[in-house]
Amino acid sequence: MALTLAANPYVFSAASLVAKKAFEALASRSLKGLSACISERYKGDVQLVRLRNELEMKLSCLALPMDICVQHSVRGNSALQGALKAALSVLAELEGCEDALRSDDILKGREEASQQDSTLAAKRLEGLIRRLDSLLPYLTIAISSVGLLDHGQDKMSPSRLLSASWHIRSAPVQPHAEVLALNRARRPPAITSRVVVRRSGSAGSGEEVDSVQGSIPDTTLPPSYELLVEQDLDDGLHHEDDESPGQQTFSLGRLAGVDWGTSQSLKLGDNDFQPAILLEIDQAGDQYSTRTRPRGLSPQSSINMASPSGSILSARKSGPTKTPSPAASTDLGERPSTATYAIQIVPEDDESASPEAMLQRHWAALSDLEYTLRLCHLEVQDEAAHTAIPDERIRMAFSSVGDPATAQPAVQQEPATPQMSWRRSRGSVGPSPSQHSAAVSNLADHLSEVAFGSPVVQDSEQ
Repeated sequence: MALTLAANPYVFSAASLVAKKAFEALASRSLKGLSACISERYKGDVQLVRLRNELEMKLSCLALPMDICVQHSVRGNSALQGALKAALSVLAELEGCEDALRSDDILKGREEASQQDSTLAAKRLEGLIRRLDSLLPYLTIAISSVGLLDHGQDKMSPSRLLSASWHIRSAPVQPHAEVLALNRARRPPAITSRVVVRRSGSAGSGEEVDSVQGSIPDTTLPPSYELLVEQDLDDGLHHEDDESPGQQTFSLGRLAGVDWGTSQSLKLGDNDFQPAILLEIDQAGDQYSTRTRPRGLSPQSSINMASPSGSILSARKSGPTKTPSPAASTDLGERPSTATYAIQIVPEDDESASPEAMLQRHWAALSDLEYTLRLCHLEVQDEAAHTAIPDERIRMAFSSVGDPATAQPAVQQEPATPQMSWRRSRGSVGPSPSQHSAAVSNLADHLSEVAFGSPVVQDSEQ
């Protein structure tokens, strides 16, 4: 039986259905063989027939847990792979029991089994039934435990999605039109900055061009957005009179991941749970641009803008980087494929607001930014307005969105090795095909052990 998988939810559904039908077919075949053996060799022994019927009933009870375990395993959840292997081993024992009953009589050279052989066969069937009696409660507990771990509120917030949609629809369709702006953002302990999600200078091109006054915007081009980070010089610190604010722009087509953290998870203070949104930006290409930089800053310092006296963004490099020489004003050197940036909200000096209320406002502001970024990225990826994208496609794009309120400090990732809760997949949404192939390979190994055939796992990107 060939089992071919690609990064497609319909294929995963078909794969689980194939595995379920294969399980039912194998169980039915084994029971028929056992019935034939009892009828031929044991002349329809009443006790063996009763045990065979009881075994059939308990195997039917195993079908549903088996189906649940298969669906979890196919989708990359390894929590139930042990339970799946235990369930499949029962089928192997069932076939082994039938073979043993036949081989005993063949070795003894008799067409019919004796009373002693019937007693031995009954003990073997009773052993299988006891095994099922112990396995079914174990599977129930395992599945319930996984269900509890996966239980929670709807992962996509309708109110935040509606707010993000309003930001996009209300923004003028013209170059550099602001979609959403956070005027008091920061990357602690850096100085205050302004973060803006806006339309690109040339919609659909992904490149910055100066708008021509009086020109009519071309609404037929695909949507294109960028993230602008502008240094705020009105931060209470000393600045030279001729110093200009530094700026960075990132095309949202290069947004590779979004995650959440806190000041504590970023190692910025113990018991400090100020929220932070983490953005993973693809560094490949020439669209990584620094518009302007403060006077006196080298190209390298303006790119990183993450030193204590820098700006909002802090790049956590995911690979080796070549530092450009001070003389190279245009050549910024080689950069890694991705870098992760943290954004926080500057605490207000509002004595009337409680710390809890202030923290809630920070969560709300960053959540608004998160959903706007995700929806803008979806428009760029699908080259269509989100109002023209099917609801199912939007749900798939937001399927891995975590509720920020659940980002407790105990489960925060180390900043050096961030784990994105959502990653871009070219041509599809969801885990990468290689992750699915590995999960299904494990399932294929289990299936092949109990005569399900030799599944062929193909990677969709091969």
